[in-house]
Amino acid sequence: MNSSAEVAATHLSIGNTAQTLSETERVRRKRESNQEKALTAYDEVIRLTSSSTLRQQAQLNQLTLLLKLQDFDRAAQLWRSLFPQLTTLTPSHTGVYQQLNFAQSLIKLAFVGAGLSDMSGNKPIIQLNLPIQKSGNAKIQLPTFEQIEQLLIQATAQATTLGDKRAQAYALGYRGELHELAGKQNLSLAEQYTRQALSIATNFETPDIAYQMFWQLGRIHRANGNIPEAIAAYTKAYDALQSIRSDLVAINPEVQFSFRESVEPVYRQLVELDLEYASSLEKTGKPKDGTKYLTQARNAIESLQLAELNNFFREACVEANPQQIDRIDPKAAVIYPIIFPDRLEVLLSLPNRDPSLHTQKIPPAQLANTIESVQQSLIEPQSVVQEFLPQYQQLYDWLIQPLETELAKSQVKTLVFVLDGDLRNIPMAILRDRRSNKYLIEKYALGLTPGLQLLDPKPIADVEPKALAAGISKIRPNFAPHQGFEPLNNVQVELAQIQKLGLAAQEFLNEQFTSNQIKQAISDFRFPIVHLATHAQFSSVADDTFILAWDHRINVKQLGNLLQDNPIGREPIELLVLSACETASGDKRATLGLAGVAVRAGARSTLATLWAVQDESTAKFMGEFYRQIEQTRKTKIGSRAEAMRQAQLSLLQDKRYSHPHFWSPFVLVGNWQ
Repeated sequence: MNSSAEVAATHLSIGNTAQTLSETERVRRKRESNQEKALTAYDEVIRLTSSSTLRQQAQLNQLTLLLKLQDFDRAAQLWRSLFPQLTTLTPSHTGVYQQLNFAQSLIKLAFVGAGLSDMSGNKPIIQLNLPIQKSGNAKIQLPTFEQIEQLLIQATAQATTLGDKRAQAYALGYRGELHELAGKQNLSLAEQYTRQALSIATNFETPDIAYQMFWQLGRIHRANGNIPEAIAAYTKAYDALQSIRSDLVAINPEVQFSFRESVEPVYRQLVELDLEYASSLEKTGKPKDGTKYLTQARNAIESLQLAELNNFFREACVEANPQQIDRIDPKAAVIYPIIFPDRLEVLLSLPNRDPSLHTQKIPPAQLANTIESVQQSLIEPQSVVQEFLPQYQQLYDWLIQPLETELAKSQVKTLVFVLDGDLRNIPMAILRDRRSNKYLIEKYALGLTPGLQLLDPKPIADVEPKALAAGISKIRPNFAPHQGFEPLNNVQVELAQIQKLGLAAQEFLNEQFTSNQIKQAISDFRFPIVHLATHAQFSSVADDTFILAWDHRINVKQLGNLLQDNPIGREPIELLVLSACETASGDKRATLGLAGVAVRAGARSTLATLWAVQDESTAKFMGEFYRQIEQTRKTKIGSRAEAMRQAQLSLLQDKRYSHPHFWSPFVLVGNWQ
């Protein structure tokens, strides 16, 4: 049709899509390629369109991307071009939101661009989620405080004229943020504008705005040294987030939004405040008063994990079901290691006892380097274990040693971890007690969970031993979905052991293992156990988290749809076993995919591996694991976690497989009973 207007609008969509793809791409080359595509597409919009609105939207999106790329020189040129255009707009809903987005970008540029602390000579109260980096151009022209404030005053006036309360609340809130960042002398004005924004947001019932304003108010109180008031404001932000958790993925697209920048810090900063205040109360002889803050911190860190999972799926599919630990398992302790920039906090929950807190002052680089060293030592079975024992012992000293007295008194048998940050990338089984020279798995059964809020407890002893067993032992040549994977020669041995124990109700091998076959089998019969012996990959991106079937790669969402395709009223899968998994290379948050599989499959528990293991040792592990499960069912003594522990010990005690590479990658996520 040769319509330049339609072509320009399409280029805007291409640019936005490419920018979104770049945010979820873990491979640097591909990420940069998408960013360049986005910038090029926005240039095409600017070249083709005669619409000032469309051109300004493309330039605003370009500015947002340039700031993410820390290209402050080009960003500075662009803001100077946009400023006269956006400060002379006649009132319109589109224009107001363009001004708001522009103001956000100007705040980031002014405070972080060119390495400036802020515009008033004081260090900003918070960092704006962009690393400070000096511009190559020492004479770069940054927006002034007055220019940004005048833009926000105009946006507020236009939003009021239009009766757009959302835009009015945002404009006042951003003005409060501007004053917050300007330094301590501006905090009273920051609080004034923030409260004005809150009065609109709360009266208008907009919790997605209210949580941001309560968060901002909490930061202001914290900067003023008023910690109880800060916690109260953060708690309101947290409560507002809880009320809209199912809507976070669809939050107002007209305003810049990022989960990592706009949601995760609320939880983490509330946890930090709660823990600091609880510690201060204990030091002043009021430990009982601090209990409620420790409990709130525990609940907030669990809620963050749920929010992360919903963000991982880009849809609201994870619902909470709060549980009390002593009602789940009176012989289990739940351990929450929480990583902060200057320390490691370990929160311990024991049955029928108040939670306790243990602080370790650890430089972040030391913790990160230790975790990376441990991770590297486990990937290759040729590594010399003795060389890495100091790192295994160091992690034990940080995470377990401070808890030993309480654990011994409680006589717990199982340790369940709700892991944070890089700790998710290593198995807790590898931690080693330097005094007894024992690995943690030799002392306790172990489990992982995104939080007690997700548990639906049912002992494995009460589970009917019927399994759907499927696997792939060979790779289809010249078939794209199978490229990059090696044959799993011992899969048939693995499935044969399940058959020998009388557990396999149905079996699908190689050509039989297709998504349609599994779907049909699941819909026809109830299988408490689903065992999939095939390659699987965990990633921080849902579409890159998959298992390998004969016909294609089944991503985590498709897998969930397959496994939950049960007639109404059927019980969920009790145990999902994935026996040849690995985390995506270079993806530090890849284990989010493991939690995603566990939740999306609708299984009460999931057994998987953190890296690919020789399939002969895996077959031995699985045989022992199922023997232990069968023994537990007969004797009514034991648990899934204990069955996994015994299977791991069987490898540890076998000279062929005593290297941690073989026995430590197995993890149990969800219900450990």
